[in-house]
Amino acid sequence: MPRRQRVKKKSRINKEIKNLQRTTHLLIPKKPFQSLVRELSQIYVPRDIEEFKFTAQAMEALQQATETYIVQLFNDSYMSLLLMCIYYLLIDISELSVPLTPNE
Repeated sequence: MPRRQRVKKKSRINKEIKNLQRTTHLLIPKKPFQSLVRELSQIYVPRDIEEFKFTAQAMEALQQATETYIVQLFNDSYMSLLLMCIYYLLIDISELSVPLTPNE
Protein backbone atom coordinates (compact mmCIF):
# COMPACT_ATOMS: atom_id res chain seq x y z
CA MET A 1 0.00 0.00 0.00
CA PRO A 2 1.49 3.35 -0.99
CA ARG A 3 2.49 5.75 1.73
CA ARG A 4 -0.06 8.37 0.71
CA GLN A 5 -2.95 5.92 1.05
CA ARG A 6 -1.72 4.77 4.47
CA VAL A 7 -1.61 8.37 5.73
CA LYS A 8 -5.14 9.02 4.45
CA LYS A 9 -6.39 5.80 6.01
CA LYS A 10 -4.80 6.64 9.37
CA SER A 11 -6.26 10.15 9.38
CA ARG A 12 -9.69 8.78 8.45
CA ILE A 13 -9.52 6.23 11.25
CA ASN A 14 -8.37 8.89 13.74
CA LYS A 15 -11.26 11.16 12.72
CA GLU A 16 -13.72 8.31 13.17
CA ILE A 17 -12.31 7.49 16.62
CA LYS A 18 -12.54 11.14 17.72
CA ASN A 19 -16.10 11.35 16.40
CA LEU A 20 -17.14 8.20 18.28
CA GLN A 21 -15.50 9.48 21.48
CA ARG A 22 -17.49 12.72 21.26
CA THR A 23 -20.88 11.09 20.67
CA THR A 24 -23.11 9.58 23.32
CA HIS A 25 -25.31 7.36 21.15
CA LEU A 26 -25.27 3.60 21.54
CA LEU A 27 -22.82 1.71 19.33
CA ILE A 28 -24.64 -1.64 19.22
CA PRO A 29 -27.84 -1.49 17.14
CA LYS A 30 -30.96 -1.77 19.33
CA LYS A 31 -32.89 -4.47 17.46
CA PRO A 32 -30.11 -7.11 17.32
CA PHE A 33 -29.24 -6.41 20.97
CA GLN A 34 -32.88 -6.78 22.04
CA SER A 35 -33.27 -10.03 20.15
CA LEU A 36 -30.09 -11.40 21.73
CA VAL A 37 -31.28 -10.43 25.24
CA ARG A 38 -34.68 -12.02 24.63
CA GLU A 39 -33.07 -15.19 23.30
CA LEU A 40 -30.76 -15.41 26.31
CA SER A 41 -33.63 -14.73 28.70
CA GLN A 42 -35.57 -17.65 27.18
CA ILE A 43 -32.58 -19.90 27.81
CA TYR A 44 -31.78 -18.82 31.39
CA VAL A 45 -35.21 -17.92 32.84
CA PRO A 46 -36.98 -20.84 34.57
CA ARG A 47 -39.65 -22.62 32.50
CA ASP A 48 -42.47 -22.01 35.00
CA ILE A 49 -42.48 -18.30 34.13
CA GLU A 50 -44.83 -17.94 31.15
CA GLU A 51 -43.76 -14.59 29.78
CA PHE A 52 -40.68 -12.58 30.65
CA LYS A 53 -40.79 -8.97 29.43
CA PHE A 54 -38.29 -6.14 29.60
CA THR A 55 -39.30 -2.51 29.84
CA ALA A 56 -37.73 -0.06 27.41
CA GLN A 57 -35.80 1.58 30.25
CA ALA A 58 -34.46 -1.77 31.47
CA MET A 59 -33.36 -2.71 27.95
CA GLU A 60 -31.61 0.64 27.49
CA ALA A 61 -29.88 0.35 30.88
CA LEU A 62 -28.76 -3.17 30.05
CA GLN A 63 -27.41 -2.03 26.69
CA GLN A 64 -25.54 0.91 28.21
CA ALA A 65 -24.01 -1.33 30.87
CA THR A 66 -23.00 -3.88 28.22
CA GLU A 67 -21.39 -1.26 26.00
CA THR A 68 -19.57 0.30 28.95
CA TYR A 69 -18.23 -3.11 29.93
CA ILE A 70 -17.10 -3.95 26.38
CA VAL A 71 -15.40 -0.57 25.90
CA GLN A 72 -13.62 -0.92 29.25
CA LEU A 73 -12.57 -4.47 28.35
CA PHE A 74 -11.08 -3.26 25.05
CA ASN A 75 -9.36 -0.38 26.82
CA ASP A 76 -7.86 -2.70 29.44
CA SER A 77 -6.65 -5.17 26.82
CA TYR A 78 -5.10 -2.32 24.81
CA MET A 79 -3.33 -0.98 27.89
CA SER A 80 -2.09 -4.47 28.77
CA LEU A 81 -0.74 -4.90 25.27
CA LEU A 82 0.89 -1.48 25.40
CA LEU A 83 2.53 -2.19 28.76
CA MET A 84 3.72 -5.58 27.51
CA CYS A 85 5.28 -3.96 24.44
CA ILE A 86 6.99 -1.33 26.58
CA TYR A 87 8.28 -4.04 28.92
CA TYR A 88 9.77 -6.09 26.09
CA LEU A 89 11.21 -2.96 24.49
CA LEU A 90 12.93 -2.10 27.78
CA ILE A 91 14.32 -5.62 28.02
CA ASP A 92 15.70 -5.31 24.50
CA ILE A 93 17.21 -1.92 25.30
CA SER A 94 18.76 -3.20 28.52
CA GLU A 95 20.35 -6.07 26.61
CA LEU A 96 21.75 -3.58 24.14
CA SER A 97 23.11 -1.38 26.91
CA VAL A 98 25.75 -3.99 27.65
CA PRO A 99 29.03 -2.40 26.60
CA LEU A 100 29.71 -3.15 22.97
CA THR A 101 33.31 -1.98 23.10
CA PRO A 102 36.01 -4.57 22.57
CA ASN A 103 37.67 -6.00 25.64
CA GLU A 104 40.76 -4.10 26.66
